[in-house]
Amino acid sequence: MSRYAGRDFEGQKYIELNYSGESFKFTRFIKCEFRNCNFSGVILDGTFFDNCIFPGCKLSNLDFEKSEFRKCNFEKSILVNCVFQKKVGNKSKKCVLTSNNFDGCDLTGSIFNLCNLSGKRFDKTNFTGCIFEKTNLAHADFTNCKIEGANFNGAHVEDTVLDIDGFLNFGKAKGFVLNVD
Repeated sequence: MSRYAGRDFEGQKYIELNYSGESFKFTRFIKCEFRNCNFSGVILDGTFFDNCIFPGCKLSNLDFEKSEFRKCNFEKSILVNCVFQKKVGNKSKKCVLTSNNFDGCDLTGSIFNLCNLSGKRFDKTNFTGCIFEKTNLAHADFTNCKIEGANFNGAHVEDTVLDIDGFLNFGKAKGFVLNVD
């Protein structure tokens, strides 16, 4: 059994720890700081993070289906090939990510399924090759983000803002607007 399973942690600081292979089953982290930690391949099952920060962390190859993040700061973290979705049983539910900060993150190849990112402003975030399936991106701002090879088919993109490079790649897609600043 994992040393974290079934426990609550509040106000803890974790620095340069490697959690690979760890299981966070039915675990709650509140106002915790994870600095330069490696979560790659961790099992998240009934895991809840509230007001946590993850500067410089690696959270790659994770499925967030059975976890929840609220008001978390992932600034400059690596979340490559992750799956952001919410399921209860076999049913997909809306995955609300609007309260989290992903500025400067590398989200290359990640999948956002039925997520709500409406009104979210991203800064210097790498979305290369990401898939936004049935995701609400209305009024989101992707200025200064890398979006090469991203798939927005089926996403709600009403008034979604792109910079000139993004607009040249996806400008013909319905709902995008150009940021001319």
